[in-house]
Amino acid sequence: MVITGSEIKAGSLTFLSNFDSGNLARVAKLSSRDDSDEQQGSSASSAAAPPPPPAPTSQAEANRPDYEYQVWTRKDAEGSQFENENRTWFHFGVRGYQPNKLIKLTVMNLNRQQRLFQQGHQPVFRVGFPDGSFAKWQRVRDRCSCETVDGQFYLTFTHRFGANAKGCTTYFAFCYPWSYTESQEQLSALDYRFRHCAAMRPGKAGPDEIYYHRELLCHSLDRQRVDLLTITDCHGMTDQEEDRFDERLFLERSNPRPRAFPGKRVFLVSSRVHPGETPASFVFNGFLEFILREADARARQLRRLFVFKLIPMLNPDGVTRGHYRTDSRGVNLNRFYLDPDPQLYPTIYAVKSVLVYHHRANRKQAAPARTSAASAASNGGREFLCKIGIGRVGARISFRRPEDAERNIRSRNRVMSLVFDETKGENVLLREGSPQMAAADSPIRKSPLPIKKQSDFRPGNEGSDSDGDDPVPGGPGSFDPGNPTCPHLCDPRLLEVPPSDSGIAYYIDLHGHCSKRGCFVYGNNVEPDSAMMENLLYPRLIAANSAHFEYSACNFTVRNIGTDCPKAGAGRVAIWKHLGLVHSYTLECNYNSGRCVNHLPMHQDPRLTPPPPPGPPPKYAPAHYQEVGRAMAVAALDHVQSNPVSRLSKSSLAALRDWTRRYLASLRGGPRAVKTFLASSAGSSGPSLRQQQQQHFRSRSQQQQQQQQQQQTTPSTSSSATSSTTAAGAVRRAPLR
Repeated sequence: MVITGSEIKAGSLTFLSNFDSGNLARVAKLSSRDDSDEQQGSSASSAAAPPPPPAPTSQAEANRPDYEYQVWTRKDAEGSQFENENRTWFHFGVRGYQPNKLIKLTVMNLNRQQRLFQQGHQPVFRVGFPDGSFAKWQRVRDRCSCETVDGQFYLTFTHRFGANAKGCTTYFAFCYPWSYTESQEQLSALDYRFRHCAAMRPGKAGPDEIYYHRELLCHSLDRQRVDLLTITDCHGMTDQEEDRFDERLFLERSNPRPRAFPGKRVFLVSSRVHPGETPASFVFNGFLEFILREADARARQLRRLFVFKLIPMLNPDGVTRGHYRTDSRGVNLNRFYLDPDPQLYPTIYAVKSVLVYHHRANRKQAAPARTSAASAASNGGREFLCKIGIGRVGARISFRRPEDAERNIRSRNRVMSLVFDETKGENVLLREGSPQMAAADSPIRKSPLPIKKQSDFRPGNEGSDSDGDDPVPGGPGSFDPGNPTCPHLCDPRLLEVPPSDSGIAYYIDLHGHCSKRGCFVYGNNVEPDSAMMENLLYPRLIAANSAHFEYSACNFTVRNIGTDCPKAGAGRVAIWKHLGLVHSYTLECNYNSGRCVNHLPMHQDPRLTPPPPPGPPPKYAPAHYQEVGRAMAVAALDHVQSNPVSRLSKSSLAALRDWTRRYLASLRGGPRAVKTFLASSAGSSGPSLRQQQQQHFRSRSQQQQQQQQQQQTTPSTSSSATSSTTAAGAVRRAPLR
């Protein structure tokens, strides 16, 4: 793990960022209310009982800060040749303060996130106690202020420390953090919980038992683990293991690959390709927690239908270094899915390889009755993979462990650890500037990569589908169909498998978003209309199961996926282009809040969470993101009409499907075809998608008013009108500001 932070003494306070995901460049003290009090900070904090705060003489006096500091964040890859202008993420701690004192902090060099903070976004804080425990993260109480002076964006916020200051450290962050260490500890706890799964065999394990398998998919450039989880049940389990189809992947040779489940399609979820987009991890955690529920009939049905392949963290290097958007080489990895170079972008190469493999190996077919049939199916898939070159992929990367690395870095939990060596299970810690770091993976770290000039750089601050920090034309990451780096990952024969038969049922890459409010997806524009209808229906079902997922904010814009568009290198676009996968999405969650709260259908079953009470959209917290993750899973059951405890009745689901079909037809029915329907307002001469959606909702509102008038005169029609309204999934919208 590369730790790039430090400790900075400023006045009586110490600022620290020398921890996983920490980011702080420098600190400047402006003033203090009473310098003599500050000099007594240490002794005052160590007193048996902290002195009571003095009674303020006025409100202005009470709000005057006791400490006032300016702080600067580190740019992504700052101090290296890969330094770039991404500087939105900050995460640091403060200690040495006196109880009940007010601190004022101004972050001096953030990217221009004025819209986000004007909409009410607030940084978060938590207190670390001397015994090593922590309070929960929460947003700072008072509203922030922001301004742009001479082109520089300044963010100012205040915080009053608690009464118990002895030995405590207060941490501040741009948004709710989720570090690489926390992810590894979470996975280690799951390893311990499901340690019995390694001994599972066909016929000996109960068909409904949870099957869990964790393996090292690959190493990042900084030699950190990129894990792949396999979760399903024991239905369809065979004696066969999944192939080691690529020597670059699955590096723990002593660890067996997971069991093969022919006939079960794969649901793949990946997260944190952009390290500062922490909402993605909480969506991921909500999804993971739900599919591992043992007593929930919906989770059992999901495990029976799908094999879940989960990648918790695609960019662990950026996470541990405290980057906002890029990896250790200043690269936005979400632009390199078309032709990922395994030496420069090993994690992207790995996830696309897994998708390509299961696209064929788990293709939809009749479930085998015997193991021999499963073996035959597996061999058939292996023959196809060999034809397109996957079966003979060799390793060109050195995976040797660096010499003299620090070993046995222990976690406080005995069953948890940080980074594992692929052969001996030893933990390795690498620090920037150390001889060990210079020795690690020199073929990777010294490979050529053009350096972007600052004058040509456009910071990407609008979520995962921003046009900023895109590949340099003609450089690494620019896709040349005639001379691809990895032809087996973009072979045209992959499209011979029809989307309905693909072994991949759903692929969702999770992100955070700064400028656009709400939780929503970016999707692809697919043909024919029947496929596009199914493409639109799945996110509509997420909205039917989540109070905070906004279907009206979803975007399926044609111009986002053109061949010459840099976004063609994003995961959801590249997988659609090369595999033809219809359900390929980027799911985005705003850091702050949304525009609306969905009205969820009521259900008599007490096991279902009741809908939230009416009210304005809440400030997002981890629980809201986790709820969206659970809805992703439940929506898949509704989509395949296999939900044992659905909020939607069969008639409502059929009506919702018909509503989606008519919705698509109405938007495509004008003189301008699909490109008008799905074009964004920018660069489109026709109405934007949002304008057309708003017009559609206004029409629906008028229809509902007419239905209500009919109900008053004809009570017998009430039942059908109510069913129609429920099926359409009415949305309660907050006032637009």
